[in-house]
Amino acid sequence: MFALRTLLPLAVVLMGALAAAGEEPVTVTTFALKDGRKVEALRYVTFSAGDFKTFVVTALDGKKLTLLGKDVASQQEELVPFDKLPEAARQDVAKVRAAAAAARAAAEARAADEKAVAAAKRRENEVQAGLNKTADELKSAQELQTKAELAVRNAVTDIAKADARYDGAKTELGSLSGVYDGYSPYSWGNPRRGDYLRALMTHAAEEKTMLQYEKQDAEAVVARVKETLPKLEARVAAAQNELAAAKAETKQVILKMKERAAASSVLPDSELTIRTAPVR
Repeated sequence: MFALRTLLPLAVVLMGALAAAGEEPVTVTTFALKDGRKVEALRYVTFSAGDFKTFVVTALDGKKLTLLGKDVASQQEELVPFDKLPEAARQDVAKVRAAAAAARAAAEARAADEKAVAAAKRRENEVQAGLNKTADELKSAQELQTKAELAVRNAVTDIAKADARYDGAKTELGSLSGVYDGYSPYSWGNPRRGDYLRALMTHAAEEKTMLQYEKQDAEAVVARVKETLPKLEARVAAAQNELAAAKAETKQVILKMKERAAASSVLPDSELTIRTAPVR
């Protein structure tokens, strides 16, 4: 069934060529021989080697003849209406012209198939490029989320450390008696120790404030990324589906091209091949 369906266009071309053959005149070459005979040729091929020349001709009756160049006095071409040719010549011309038309149709079909394959592959590459770009965006967003979440965790830890330093300095500052013993610079009664502890508390409070801002910024980044990730994931999934469809389309186009090429080879070679010597 497939072969019949695929061969129908070629059959139409063959029938059209046969009909057209009856409308176009045919060039007939008349070889005048030195012995007085004349050979009317539907087509011919010339072979030369130095001064030696040979004509291989197809006569109007379909017979193949070989004429030596030294035996040919002259040759003359004239256009002969198709319906004025002998039956054998008409059949020969129609067959050759139909084969040429079929070959042209097959070549045009192959060119169209190749163009379709190229377009399908180009589309596939475009979709693949889009998928790669979206996948890169998704990967970057995921990496940003990971870094932001790590920044939040580190900020929490650092804030706790700053609180501990602040609380420790505050506790120690409150325990100072204010009595200076004159020996140790860090004795309980050393007033310089109090200045150090107050500076430590101030630095810890400032650091905590900075860390809280950093934590808030990181949390905002995490929130934005979490909102964006589902959209990017959906785009990646859609691009993957589109790529799968594009690959399937490319595969289908290539398969159809191969099927048409295989089907065209079913026809006899005589109906698909242009003969070496075309109708003149």
